[in-house]
Amino acid sequence: DALFVCIGGIQAIGGLRETLVSLGVSQVVEAFDMDQMTNPQVRRGVQVIRSTVRTIPHLKYSTYLWNPACKGIDDYLWNELRKGA
Repeated sequence: DALFVCIGGIQAIGGLRETLVSLGVSQVVEAFDMDQMTNPQVRRGVQVIRSTVRTIPHLKYSTYLWNPACKGIDDYLWNELRKGA
């Protein structure tokens, strides 16, 4: 019961707000790559996206963080899946 909206890069956010509104999204869980912790350019991009998305009225917004040894959410989930196997 989850919809993933992906962007092609931290700066590729044209139409993001409008897309979320048109889809009727009521909750966003941000899961950007963990290099946001060490890369100032990525961190600035994430901050722009956060401020943009948070302008949507009545939207619940949270951030999902994981072990930075796994850069992306896909790497993290794959690693967790392999641990459970």
